[in-house]
Amino acid sequence: MYTKKNTYAHLLVFCWVLLFTALSLTTCTRPDLPAELVGKAKEIESLFDNCYDPSLPGGFAVAVIKDGQVVFKDAYGFANNEHEVPFTTHTVSDLASVAKQFTGLAVAMLIQEGKLSPDDDIRRYLPEIPDFGDPITVRHLLYHTSGIRDWVGLVKISGRYMEDVITDDFLMRLVLNQRELNFRPGERIRYSNTGYFLLATIVSRVAEQPFSEWMRHNVFLPLNMSNTQIGYDHRTIIPHRASSYGKDSKGDLRNNTSNLEAYGSSSLFSTLDDMVRWVVNYETRSIGGHDAWDMMLQKGALNSGEAIDYGFGISIHNNGSVLSFGHGGSWGGYLSQVTYYPELRLGYVLMTNRDPSGVYVDDELVRLFLPDTSGAVTEEPAGTPQRMRVAVDARLLDEYAGSYEFFDKVVVIQAGGDHLLVHLPWEAVEFYAESDNKFFRQDFDAQFEFFRNDEGHVDRLVYHFRGSPNPPFRRLDEDVSGQSEVAEVLGEYESPELRTRYKVMIKDKRLILWHLQNEEIGLLRLDRDHYLGNKWWCEEIEILRDEDDKVTGFTLTADGGNIQNLLFVKQ
Repeated sequence: MYTKKNTYAHLLVFCWVLLFTALSLTTCTRPDLPAELVGKAKEIESLFDNCYDPSLPGGFAVAVIKDGQVVFKDAYGFANNEHEVPFTTHTVSDLASVAKQFTGLAVAMLIQEGKLSPDDDIRRYLPEIPDFGDPITVRHLLYHTSGIRDWVGLVKISGRYMEDVITDDFLMRLVLNQRELNFRPGERIRYSNTGYFLLATIVSRVAEQPFSEWMRHNVFLPLNMSNTQIGYDHRTIIPHRASSYGKDSKGDLRNNTSNLEAYGSSSLFSTLDDMVRWVVNYETRSIGGHDAWDMMLQKGALNSGEAIDYGFGISIHNNGSVLSFGHGGSWGGYLSQVTYYPELRLGYVLMTNRDPSGVYVDDELVRLFLPDTSGAVTEEPAGTPQRMRVAVDARLLDEYAGSYEFFDKVVVIQAGGDHLLVHLPWEAVEFYAESDNKFFRQDFDAQFEFFRNDEGHVDRLVYHFRGSPNPPFRRLDEDVSGQSEVAEVLGEYESPELRTRYKVMIKDKRLILWHLQNEEIGLLRLDRDHYLGNKWWCEEIEILRDEDDKVTGFTLTADGGNIQNLLFVKQ
């Protein structure tokens, strides 16, 4: 097994591998650094060494930049496990939504050049976009306040797997066929990858050249980011690209596949070495200029005047009293994070080809550079308490298995031998017993505690996060046999917007949404016309009725509200 500090004892015969590894892994401590930063580099190294788990596939690369200098830069694990290719600082990874800040800079630069205005109606550049009544402006797209549905949820609801080929042409068709907005432009904020895809298309039309070429000539090459590119064709051969790894629905680690073409919102491929140059540009602003960057870092606002912690493709936060800005990315098993603390002149880049990454050091990193007199980030992180696993009767696990309300979603729990497998909307996680009714997650401070009613049946659970309990969540009844009101809901439903059909049916006494290509969606009845779904692409449906009380369809809400009121008509 490869580790950062050891050679490949089992591959000694392949000397070129050792040479390649020695050349590709950077030295953590630079001799030209000031003495105080040399000490910090050693502390930083210990943070990331503690994050490396050789039992997990994949790897990661990380860099810390202080006062315009690289204080720490290193790589861990594998870019490809099957061929034991090391993850290095020049390994190319998919940075996903980190792409949005590059799109934001392109828009800011064109605004500075007078080629477009943030208050322009987007139909000035994209006349084929439907007229939704209220105009959608460039500003709405930038701040995620347009109301346009997010393409990620639409792709999945339409019946495609996320591993399928997803082209820019298909994404545009989803927009052109949209019938209504999630909300009036400017009324709310809901993350929309579609908005940044459209922004990149606007840049392309204004500049009269492909977005990837504009970025290459105006940003990447001037910053000497020679190994960075915008993915515009999933078939492109990208040298030194990392494979990716993630968890399946059972929690087992697997290979991931990405065939995505979504310039503007995602599909940014880069290396750690290149991204260091990008972070340095946060401070120097040599590309873009001060005016464009000031515009990028200006927070947006809703129609009500309420401020939004988001700029031009950049999230803006206060960690205690320390300001930070940056963005994360996640797609197909790749994860990334780029963060900058301007008051500390401190930057941080992480890229990894495994989901989850297991690299959580942001607060600890900031503390290393805070003066002792600062009041920022004063609360120490709780960490993950050491809990002891105990053996429990397998019959208990079966009694806890079922579906439960979980905030505004559904958590599905299965018995898994000596543990519970908890299917959260975004991942499957193993929870182990520490008592007969309390189960914990090993890599995170989270617990589930189960309770019974007066008849002795398990009817609710309490979720503990970092030692604090949430209000009880009730167990949902999945057995719809004998419920007469369910019968009128059964049948086929079609979305005019997505041209796709789902069937509401009963299977093994459970109500499900069935699709020809998608996985089955379990529906949990809240009341006569409201059901919760147990998948992220179907979180809730509301039954629609006519004046005679006859079921005519339903509306679907998904992906944390990024898809709202998507109409399905009963056939």
